[in-house]
Amino acid sequence: MKEAPFQVVFAVIKAVWRFIGDVAGSAELQEDQRRLHDSDLVGEYNYRTGRLDAGTDPFGWYERD
Repeated sequence: MKEAPFQVVFAVIKAVWRFIGDVAGSAELQEDQRRLHDSDLVGEYNYRTGRLDAGTDPFGWYERD
């Protein structure tokens, strides 16, 4: 009977850890989704990222090779 409380505590900790992992994983997915303010509607085409931007990316290139 002494093992039961330990197993319950372990199960709760495991569930909380999974929940935190799911929340963190969903936050990463949301960062990848495009928003209106960084959409491909305006700007210069950046061949490094494959998106239109303000043309100020120091590592991007804006002319076709």
